[in-house]
Amino acid sequence: MDKLKIAKEICVEIESHGFEALIVGGAVRDLLMELEPSDIDITTNMPMSLLEKNFKTYDIGKNKKHSVIIIKKKGISFDAAQYRIDSNASDGRRPDSIEIAKSFIEDSSRRDFTVNSMGLTHDGRIVDHHNGSSDIKNRVIKTVGDPTQRFTEDKLRIIRLARFAAKLDFGIDKDTKKAAKYMAKDIHILAVERIKDEILKAAELGGVKFAKYIQLLDEQKILQEILPEVHALKFKPETKEHHPESNNTFGHILKALENAGNASPLELIGILLHDVGKAVTQDLGAHTAHHTYYNHDIVGIGIVKSIGQRLKFSRKEIEFLVFVTEHHMRFHRIPEMKKSKINKLAESQYFQSLYVVCKADSMGRREYDSIYEFAMDIHANVKEQKVCDLVSGNLVMKLLNLKPGPEVGKIKNVVSERIIELGITDEMEIKQLIKEVGDGYDI
Repeated sequence: MDKLKIAKEICVEIESHGFEALIVGGAVRDLLMELEPSDIDITTNMPMSLLEKNFKTYDIGKNKKHSVIIIKKKGISFDAAQYRIDSNASDGRRPDSIEIAKSFIEDSSRRDFTVNSMGLTHDGRIVDHHNGSSDIKNRVIKTVGDPTQRFTEDKLRIIRLARFAAKLDFGIDKDTKKAAKYMAKDIHILAVERIKDEILKAAELGGVKFAKYIQLLDEQKILQEILPEVHALKFKPETKEHHPESNNTFGHILKALENAGNASPLELIGILLHDVGKAVTQDLGAHTAHHTYYNHDIVGIGIVKSIGQRLKFSRKEIEFLVFVTEHHMRFHRIPEMKKSKINKLAESQYFQSLYVVCKADSMGRREYDSIYEFAMDIHANVKEQKVCDLVSGNLVMKLLNLKPGPEVGKIKNVVSERIIELGITDEMEIKQLIKEVGDGYDI
């Protein structure tokens, strides 16, 4: 709690100059929920000029023009904002102007959700003008004031609503949910980078909460706006033979996310997208009710590329997502593959993540552990063989000035064994080892 203690010291120092200061936002919410706050922000009515005069401050990203500055104290940085009122956002993304407010009640009235609108004084008193503490007790997310107005001010709040509900495992207030659902189509006004960042922040919550987040986006009619390819999977049936956990692909993906263990945020995105090819490859057998999706992995490559480019994922991120989509159907066939193909797959920097995605996709079947270990053993053996292949008889004869004979083979075998034992891969080190073995060999 050192960070909280230092934040309180800043508040005390501001108050010593005759102004108000409060710790605000998510930190107060987390403390009330007996959670460790990650970021601690401060709000005050101290003018910006005096903040800069009395504290070590920085302006990062030109936030000063929005009345936000960084205060650094004892090596820790805090966002410090003046009490403010945001004017209407004509573009639905950012306020047209910032007006300095006179009191915290005015400042708190422009915040997004009641659970994020509270303040904390340096002596531990909660300042709660919008019943945020009550909503925490009742485990519900509700906007501050009129939900339509709050969402109009910043359309990103429509998506953030689902993330906070998933993160806190809270329900959503009826009127808040209704407004979000009604305004879902308005999110296209947002920069796609902001949407992508929200999705990644939700993925950072882990598989179970990310699954709930995706489900909430779907219920609020947001998923069909930002990821229509995933939404379409609701209407793609699955058979009990292949996916007993759900009767449609969308449900299967939610279960896979819940089953993802300690998967990274990008691995969770990979799980979310790995079956998107099924949206356009459904084939119903002529004489059975057996649904198949031939080549959905291959077809999915183009769809995943399109999604990645649309949401402006980086080139490396798209490369990763394409790899797990393209190869997720091959993983369980690894024991039947040629060693050369297994090695090529296992050589990829994304192979371990492919294993994570495929294990979640299979609902954690233990045989996927043994398949992964089998592939890595093949890869290690092939790698050792490649290094040992560098030790040729011709190289031994050239470096040691020997003629063909049994001694050459014996030296080659000794060197190969030591390469494997010592894990040597550098060609110059191998040549030096040949010389050392040759010098010590009784020829």
